[in-house]
Amino acid sequence: MGNMKTGFFTSLPLALVLFACGGSGANGNGRPTVGPAEVPWTAGAWTQPVPTWGSTTRVTIPYPLSSISLPDLGAFGAHEGGHPEGLDHVWLYNTTDNQVKSWADGTVTEIDVYSDQTMLTIDYGNGLIGKHMSVQTASVSVGQKVKAGDVVALGIPGSLNNEFQLMDENRGDGIKTDVNGFSYVSPFDYLQKDQQAELIALYEAQVVAPFFTLGEQVNAGKPWEPYLTNQTLIHHQNRGMLVGEWVLGNRQWSTPDPLYFDILMINAVTNAFGQFSKFNCSDYNLSDPKSKGIVSGNFASGPQEGQVTFTYDGSATPNWYGLFSIDESGARAIMKLEWSAQGFPVAISSSAAVYYERLPVYVGRDAELLGVLP
Repeated sequence: MGNMKTGFFTSLPLALVLFACGGSGANGNGRPTVGPAEVPWTAGAWTQPVPTWGSTTRVTIPYPLSSISLPDLGAFGAHEGGHPEGLDHVWLYNTTDNQVKSWADGTVTEIDVYSDQTMLTIDYGNGLIGKHMSVQTASVSVGQKVKAGDVVALGIPGSLNNEFQLMDENRGDGIKTDVNGFSYVSPFDYLQKDQQAELIALYEAQVVAPFFTLGEQVNAGKPWEPYLTNQTLIHHQNRGMLVGEWVLGNRQWSTPDPLYFDILMINAVTNAFGQFSKFNCSDYNLSDPKSKGIVSGNFASGPQEGQVTFTYDGSATPNWYGLFSIDESGARAIMKLEWSAQGFPVAISSSAAVYYERLPVYVGRDAELLGVLP
């Protein structure tokens, strides 16, 4: 987290906000200027090509792919679980053991120990950096050189015993790191080509064919975000629509609001597996007893212009009836939303929620810039 905590930046042009977060130019650590903020998206691809200016280093999932539970795979960019803003890392479940292994040769640069977990960072060279998240204990020390496949930590038992994040210092597109302004990238895009092809084939056989082709989800896999690498920051491709990752800007996040969620994702998708209108929302402080938790379901626009209903998964009737308006005249879109469980509000009042289109930074950092997190 940085130390800029006021809401002043919300009135600045988006480019200036990104510059303040290190989103362009030299990042102050002697590293080269990052690449452009936009990279063309290859539609319908299971993974995305690495741009020519990206790191040339490639990684390998350090386990037999047969040991990975692919229905439990948390794909990059998926608006999943407690991450309605979109995953900037991936979830892997190694069914054989809890050993955490290095994805490439490199040097251990950081070991961060928290009350409930440890995080381990390895520099692979050529600007590519990996972070093993949510491990129990590290098996290595800072400065130690490791080889691909070396055991570096013990994972936390359970279906997410390998959470992994990859960063490319050569890139400036997508979600940016908190301080230096380079990109979180999909590890699946940087796999060695033979393993990438093997993973795609297994994923198609174990997840896509038996579930997605029927329009069904399975564990972490969802047919409306079916790829190993999915898009985040989806509103700017859907101007004039509700679609997007939205962050609440007129309530404090430290204590959950009784009515509105801090993070709201709305997505309308038409693909080979069907048509989907989905939402996913969450409070930021899920440990607070007043938290409304994590909620997902279906949304529907109408019946009149500016109306929308939200129906939780498992509910037969709408849980919320909403009125909304979207202002796209500024650097980032602003959505006003007023909802009620009893029926559509007559008008959008001064007590409505004000949501901002997510900036390409960690969502907590975005909340700091909005002044809703200290």
